[in-house]
Amino acid sequence: MNSKDKVLFLLEQNRDTYISGEKIAVEIGLSRNSVWKAVNALRSYGYMIEAVSNKGYRLAGESDLLSVQGISPFLDGRVDPSHIHVYPELESTNDTAKKLAVSGQAPDGTVIIADRQTRGRGRRERSFFSPTGGLYISFVLRPRDTFVTDRALYTVFAAVCACQAIEETTGVRPRIKWVNDITLHGRKLAGILTESGFDMESGMFSWVVIGVGINVNTRPEDFPGDLVPIAASLAEETGGRKLNRNALAAALINRIMSYPAFRNQEQRAAWGKDLIAQYKDRLGMLGKAVTVSGAELFRARALDVNDEGNLIVEKEDGSVCLLSAGEISIIPEKQAGPGQS
Repeated sequence: MNSKDKVLFLLEQNRDTYISGEKIAVEIGLSRNSVWKAVNALRSYGYMIEAVSNKGYRLAGESDLLSVQGISPFLDGRVDPSHIHVYPELESTNDTAKKLAVSGQAPDGTVIIADRQTRGRGRRERSFFSPTGGLYISFVLRPRDTFVTDRALYTVFAAVCACQAIEETTGVRPRIKWVNDITLHGRKLAGILTESGFDMESGMFSWVVIGVGINVNTRPEDFPGDLVPIAASLAEETGGRKLNRNALAAALINRIMSYPAFRNQEQRAAWGKDLIAQYKDRLGMLGKAVTVSGAELFRARALDVNDEGNLIVEKEDGSVCLLSAGEISIIPEKQAGPGQS
């Protein structure tokens, strides 16, 4: 790390606490003048650093710039910070992660983060509004001895991890809308996009890319008009106080990188069963009447989620089917037919 990065790392470790220029100089082996220059350089990048005589420097809580140095103090050691790459802007973190995965340039645990995306996308190539203030992050995983039949579980895993990371860092408890949306008060807070490559001969994954986009400090007025009624932001729960995106990113990284390597199918089955239980605990549609759209459009009742992450629904004619993809919308009780409320 250069002098600027060293100073930023120390300020992030002591966020909201004043630390003297002398102490900074001693801890990272710089002169007081070099510390002053590094602080000014950081300010020029947009970091809000306060300076008070006889107290020192402090990184203000309102400072909301994503950085490896800001994320590192919150990591639990499972991820090498050198594998984390933060960009001011990308077209899509998933696209960048996929290119690195396919070319072999991304080791297991590579993390791609952007402050904003110009072509953020979700399932079925739908656009994902990605202004500054959100957290847009993609992971490159290289699971060992994991078959492509497990691919739905990685979306389930990402949804559970995202909910847990949000709750851990903000105290807000979001819900899950099958299959890949995170909701708050019935509106979309975050989306997940999982993509993968596999070996045709073995049927095993070569790589998995998990992308997560969360509306963190996005203000209601930042959303386009058509998204205002259906989009949620964590900022709404804090009265406008900015949340620490670095801490949230680290919490999500810690959880995603806890994914296991299975020695046998029994271990895989046990992990999947526990994961599905956690997923269902946050799923708000089981037992409710829903509209299913995809290959066909029909009404049904959401019954359960099986061990592979498929949604089990009962159609109006009484037949039961499994859904591995599609869009689900909960039907308001007043609109549900007899026996569907």
